[in-house]
Amino acid sequence: MTITADASFEVLPFTRTCRHIWEDGDHVLIGVSPGNSYFSAERIAGLARWAPTRFIQVEFVYADLHVDRMFAAFGHTREHAERRAAKEIKAVRRRILKGVTESGPPEVEIRVRALPEFQSNPVYQLLHRRVLHSLETDEEFRKGCEEMALHFVGSKLPEGVSVTDEQLRVCFDYMAAELPFFVDTPSILDVPSSVAAHHVRMPLTDVLFARGGGLRATRNQAYAVVRPEATAPGSAADHAPTERTVDGRRQLEGSGTGERPLLDFPLSRRGDVLPQECAWLREKAPVARVRTLTGDPAWLVSTYALAKQVLEDERFSLKDTANAGVPRQYALTIPPEVVNNMGNINSAGLRNAVMKALNPRQQGLRDLLRARAGELLDALVAEGGPADLRAGFADPFSAALHCQVLGVPFEDRRRLMSGLDVAFMTAREPFADSALNWYKDVGYFADRLHDQLALAPEERTGLLGRFAGLKEANPESAHLTDEMFATVAVSLFGAGAVSTSAFLTLAVLALLQRPELIGYLRRHPERTAGAVEELLRWNLSVGDGLPRIALADVQVGDVLVREGELVLVLLEGANFDPEVFERPDELDLERESANPHLAFGAGRHFCPASALGRAHAEIALEVLVERLPGLRLAVPSENLVWRTGFIKRLPERLPVAW
Repeated sequence: MTITADASFEVLPFTRTCRHIWEDGDHVLIGVSPGNSYFSAERIAGLARWAPTRFIQVEFVYADLHVDRMFAAFGHTREHAERRAAKEIKAVRRRILKGVTESGPPEVEIRVRALPEFQSNPVYQLLHRRVLHSLETDEEFRKGCEEMALHFVGSKLPEGVSVTDEQLRVCFDYMAAELPFFVDTPSILDVPSSVAAHHVRMPLTDVLFARGGGLRATRNQAYAVVRPEATAPGSAADHAPTERTVDGRRQLEGSGTGERPLLDFPLSRRGDVLPQECAWLREKAPVARVRTLTGDPAWLVSTYALAKQVLEDERFSLKDTANAGVPRQYALTIPPEVVNNMGNINSAGLRNAVMKALNPRQQGLRDLLRARAGELLDALVAEGGPADLRAGFADPFSAALHCQVLGVPFEDRRRLMSGLDVAFMTAREPFADSALNWYKDVGYFADRLHDQLALAPEERTGLLGRFAGLKEANPESAHLTDEMFATVAVSLFGAGAVSTSAFLTLAVLALLQRPELIGYLRRHPERTAGAVEELLRWNLSVGDGLPRIALADVQVGDVLVREGELVLVLLEGANFDPEVFERPDELDLERESANPHLAFGAGRHFCPASALGRAHAEIALEVLVERLPGLRLAVPSENLVWRTGFIKRLPERLPVAW
């Protein structure tokens, strides 16, 4: 999606990861081609004024390799080609230096470099060899290069004149000299991350930034189209972009129901600001084509009515999202069979035990949680502010609930919570140690099951205590194995703890940003349950869509979703739908609505722990408001750091004072 950089430029990062790297602002590389009239001294001056406001390091690199060969390939004599090339190279360097000078004193150093300066760089040499090798062996990569070369050469030939092999060879060599900077500039220049800024979208961006294998950009390399606002991709002014760029922009301004993706998904990772795309999607493209983190296509559903339809229609399957070969929103980091956790619980005959364990009316549970919340706040107060409310309260209080429910020691919370950082990571590709992380926790819960078995029945606690009784009653059961019991426990702890902690963190943040609401809750503690309901509607912690695979062709709005296609339900679209919720952009703790929010889902996969989650949040807010009436954010909201590559929107820290 478009980012307005300042009054004169707008930016379109290619992927969600590219957007994050853009926001980091470590380094930008602006490539300038000789002979390209787009790069006037005035435009370069504009870029030189703009880039230092966004980046710590700024680099202009101009391509001066193979320029003479390019002129020769178009019919110039060798002598004339060399003179013409020297003239063009000199002119482009002069324009860059003039533009940088005219931009005024920069906030950071702006470096101007020519490509030959990197030819002795060992990393550049290695990457250049990889590019050349990929041209020989990688059909998809070569096809993308050919598309670029044909577009470039074709624009310079008279109509009806064919492209020659020599012209293609020179174009390939020219591109091969530049492409290392689109693959791994951080390693070449020893910078933390880098954005390759270009004025049009290249066909090769799909190959380098969106596919799963072959030559591709490293994880800290980004690509973005940077254009003056008046001539952003889709405009015919200045330098006509490629057909793909034009089509992509038209879809962004159209219905989004074509074959090409409307935008990259997921949206912004910031959890305290509703993504600006939500309202546009609901109005213009309630069922929109998007591209997921894995590069797969999906349908994004953003209105309340259509979201409810997908969640309640059993022709849309959660279980099948784990099947091999289906489109995904991100790679699986847990075993496929775990995705349909409640289905597995039901099929194993464990539902009764699980639902009893998740009952918030268990004797003594509320008193225990209230006492634990008080202990955690006592520790924060003793330490003194500012303190991290997420690490010191939200995380351990969520862990406390689930340790109690499952029957494991609260003292083990840190090792259990640390595993969630890996288990719920959103990655473009699978990684081997995600399985190691999972089975480490399965082993832990299997050991705790044995601890419960060693106790007398009246001394057993939590779900594992119930499981111990089932195991004793059916010692020869083929399906009630230690691994089955432990897998259910890992799943419930993981999904429950990460969800309750993320919700509680963002709910408290929403209140801290509106101090009058904290005062309201302190004066009206009886409204806490209603406040939790509104905060659930308001909450943006679900950072990705709720996924389903279509088991048949199903009409959703104006779109016929085909069997096997991925559908993602955008909760922040549905829960802020003005057709359902009056004044949806207002956090109203007295809201009375006949329409339930979808924070816990709907249909057969409605969250079985919804009542427990509500009770957990109510107790947390009651104790916070009562014990810390002066609670406030210790830093500006804009300075919070939001986690990337994770299933939840989550600030890394929530510094507070009181």
